Amino acid sequence: MKTFITKAWIILIISIFFLWSCGGGSNDSSESPASTEDTGILTLTMVDAPGGSYKAVYVTIKEVQVCMETGLCDGEGESEDCECQWETIATLNKTYDLLKLVNGVMATLGQKDLEAGTYNQMRLLLDDEQDDSLNLFDDPHPYPQYLIEEDDDVNEMKVPSGYQSGIKLVHPFEIVNNLTTELILDFDVASSVVKAGNSGKYVLKPTIKVIGTNNRAVVSGVVTTDDETPVPLEGAMVRAWHKDGTDNWIEAMNTFADNQGQYRLYLNLGGEYELDPEEYKIVAMADGYKPSCETLTVAVDQTYPDTDFALTPAEMVSVTGIITGTVASENADTPVVAISFSTHIGSCFPEPVETASVLVTDDANDETPDVYYHSYDGSFQYIYSIDLPTGAYDVTASCEGLDPEEVQNFIADDPVPDLDFDFNN
Repeated sequence: MKTFITKAWIILIISIFFLWSCGGGSNDSSESPASTEDTGILTLTMVDAPGGSYKAVYVTIKEVQVCMETGLCDGEGESEDCECQWETIATLNKTYDLLKLVNGVMATLGQKDLEAGTYNQMRLLLDDEQDDSLNLFDDPHPYPQYLIEEDDDVNEMKVPSGYQSGIKLVHPFEIVNNLTTELILDFDVASSVVKAGNSGKYVLKPTIKVIGTNNRAVVSGVVTTDDETPVPLEGAMVRAWHKDGTDNWIEAMNTFADNQGQYRLYLNLGGEYELDPEEYKIVAMADGYKPSCETLTVAVDQTYPDTDFALTPAEMVSVTGIITGTVASENADTPVVAISFSTHIGSCFPEPVETASVLVTDDANDETPDVYYHSYDGSFQYIYSIDLPTGAYDVTASCEGLDPEEVQNFIADDPVPDLDFDFNN
């Protein structure tokens, strides 16, 4: 009898312990509650399109940050004293060859869990020290930002002081609970690398688009000559244009054809939530050829793999000129002038579209008195040259802080007149 009672007590104690273990105990649950914070995942990748005749363009990225909207920013969140809640997505300290990130090749920058909510901008910081990887010559990187030209010359790219605190990218996006938001940073070499006159010096003024992967369409094809036996046009530029909210045509994306003439464009349709098909103008152009245009209506999550172009040779002329102007003397950076040439492309575009452009700045060579920037009074004078197919162009010269200079119906034909711009007028 005593043995039976002892066994019963043992069974009872074990049962109570088992039930307590399964239930977890109400006191412990209140002291260590499960996390209820809403979070989602942000992933960042980087792509690029080659610009200019370079073998490689290297940039060194230190880190990428995003800013959560706090309600204390101004309308676009760009104020210097805007109180953002900054979050570091990735610390990289890595040197990238941008020209390898083309036609679908992407570099992963980082992935991180973030608090759900609205984020209104991000910031990309360039590093002042290159990493220990090797360049295309199997040599250590000589600079954190530099390029290699077709003749194998290596040139450092100076970074204006304004970018040392980070490159701001204003692109609102949502982090949704339990979902992944993917963003692509498109580092546009063609618009970022500025050659300073004929001195062989270069300036890096980063131009980066932020592309969401929601509501995306993919356009791809081949650019060739229109010969009986077509030849791939390596380096041909393909640009996609669409209308913005004010009914103006703006460039959405661009890329360059590879050595097989193949290209690929990623297009976002109307922001994150707009699902209606959109009309795009796809323009292909190459040095020495007339540009060609196709109208394409694209829909969400669709691919358009056979958007091909056959370009016709063009008679080329060289347009040159002198640019003068004066910027505010307290301007910290050497002014850069962008000259855009727009022309009609058959019946495809209802208005002239930019088919060529050139960026010009000081060559930093005191021995060339006709090319200069005087920081003490803000005056500058530059010389530019660009090769164009013959034809009629609307031309716009722009410089930050100055009103643009425009020339309508400029005729580029042999003999072509000089085309000067004076921002002092």
